[in-house]
Amino acid sequence: MPVIDRIQNVDMRIQTLDLKGQSVITKDNISVGIDAVVFMRIEDAEKRSLKVRNLIETVARFAQT
Repeated sequence: MPVIDRIQNVDMRIQTLDLKGQSVITKDNISVGIDAVVFMRIEDAEKRSLKVRNLIETVARFAQT
């Protein structure tokens, strides 16, 4: 079809991302260690394909801020 440039498969299953542990200091000067696991699932394959190039990298970068 002339309208379609390429076909892209999108994994709609639940994916996990293990974020590395970080140490933070709270407002009352207490050191706390934080470790997290992110569970994510694509809900809209069209938006995922058009707006996000690398999902895992984008989520990891967002989580580090």
